[in-house]
Amino acid sequence: MKAQPSSFALTSITGLLLFGVASAQSPATPADTILTNGQIYTADGTWAEALAIKSGVILAVGDNTSVQPYRAATTKVMDLGGRTVLPGFHDMHMHPLQGGYSLRSCGLKREATPSEIRETVSLCAAKAKPGDWITGGRWVNDVFKTAPQDRALLDEAAPNNPVILTDETGHSSWANSLALKMAGITKETPNPVNGVIEHRPDGEPNGLLREAPAANLVRSKIPPTSPEEDAEALRLALQTTLAAGITTLQDAAASRQTLTAFTILADRGELKQRVKACITWTYNPSGADRNFEAVYNERNLYRRDRLEPSCVKIFGDGVPGEGHTAGMLDPYTAPVPGDKDNARRNGILNVPQDVMNKMVTRFDKDGMAMMIHCTGDACAREAVNAVAAAREANGWSGVLHQIAHDNFTTAADLKRGRQLGVSFEFSAYLYYLNGVTRDYLKAIGPQRFTRYKPVREAIDDGAIALEGSDWPVSPAPNPWIAVETLITRKKPGGSEDPPLAPNEAITLKEAIDIYTVNAAKQFGNSDQVGSIKPGLFADLIVLDRNPFKVPITTVHDTKVETAIINGEVVYQAP
Repeated sequence: MKAQPSSFALTSITGLLLFGVASAQSPATPADTILTNGQIYTADGTWAEALAIKSGVILAVGDNTSVQPYRAATTKVMDLGGRTVLPGFHDMHMHPLQGGYSLRSCGLKREATPSEIRETVSLCAAKAKPGDWITGGRWVNDVFKTAPQDRALLDEAAPNNPVILTDETGHSSWANSLALKMAGITKETPNPVNGVIEHRPDGEPNGLLREAPAANLVRSKIPPTSPEEDAEALRLALQTTLAAGITTLQDAAASRQTLTAFTILADRGELKQRVKACITWTYNPSGADRNFEAVYNERNLYRRDRLEPSCVKIFGDGVPGEGHTAGMLDPYTAPVPGDKDNARRNGILNVPQDVMNKMVTRFDKDGMAMMIHCTGDACAREAVNAVAAAREANGWSGVLHQIAHDNFTTAADLKRGRQLGVSFEFSAYLYYLNGVTRDYLKAIGPQRFTRYKPVREAIDDGAIALEGSDWPVSPAPNPWIAVETLITRKKPGGSEDPPLAPNEAITLKEAIDIYTVNAAKQFGNSDQVGSIKPGLFADLIVLDRNPFKVPITTVHDTKVETAIINGEVVYQAP
């Protein structure tokens, strides 16, 4: 379908909205705004051409004639010119503060080669002062085909600056010698709990740090940012997500720092999106997570009109790549080089089952939603077991709990989870062959990839399937890549590569529902948003194309021209 004329993309609400004329009979409830001449995707999957909004609430949906009774002298009329309107999208897993900072960091080209990494880091070092930290990413292990990954490359690129770069999964970091020295990491440094310090054959650290406990040995040496700097980075991130059509989001690992930045924006009236923040709880075998307990007990100090700190995040495992940190029921295809006694043959489970049961039961009793990171099937089973323990102890709390990523969750655990009120959240950028999935494929083997990301099975079982970008782990918070690749299971735009687990493909309607209807159920606000129908808030996005009427291989390039939250235009494409 040909894109609509760009004249619609006006720069202000004044230019966008045309003042209407009073109708012959004044309605009992005059609308503030009426949208006409559009392709509006309604709650029952049919199409309307107009809707009326009052005080942020949808009054009526229908054809142009049916909304005329709501038109008064003060009503503003938006002529859509045939454009498509969908409900605002939910991103159920992202890290917006980190996403904002990633837009300013030393960003690598996606799947950059070793020489490209060296060149980029060298350019970043040339712009920095000696001693300044260089951070960024995202590298992928798959590009290191001829030589082992090592800190020497980063030493060469930035000899006078400490460097730490994150990989594309967000679960491995790569540091240079100066950064390791500042952290006091030597060949004698033991692995932290649930973290791994990788080594050269001679025993010296090679710069690779698996999982946050290891990476934080270095990252803790980076000077902290100020609350104002955090608020500005978060503001930039939220603008970026609005441009992608995200009107509701879930922060998947909120800290006091993140919550403070959100409240600064909220108190200034700059927080437009609906946000649920998941406070991260970390297993500590030697005692309680004191930092978590402090933030948890103060969580409602951060609550605002559009900010709910009503979720707890637990990292149940890592990722199923070359680091072998995802907890798997069956062993990985080959041992990890340097892994003594093949200790990671089934990956890592970060939390013992009895502790997971105890914590999920506690938070469920408090009315908090759970987000449990599980990329491996053993971890997903542990998470389902924990929710079962909570339901047995507490009865039905009414709170839906979420397992994040679900790369290989078994058919039995999908069914059992659905019965227990578990939602399954998948990952937007991982439905096709790329550096990350090729790495997973080598570590897991092709047989298990026949069920990779079992979205089709989850939907068929009646479970709530969700999507999250995991930005900035993914390169952008763009949901349209997922909408397309959930259906094609191929690279956006198509490719000669075979599709990944094509039996798990879904329909376009199901993909749209994942981002709207399903997500609103999990978020707990399906009585307010997630569909376009009278009585719900007007959280809407206006698109440059109708995804139902264009080739599926072009859906990834969909552009959002306007985003509306509570009837307010909060984003307008330039």
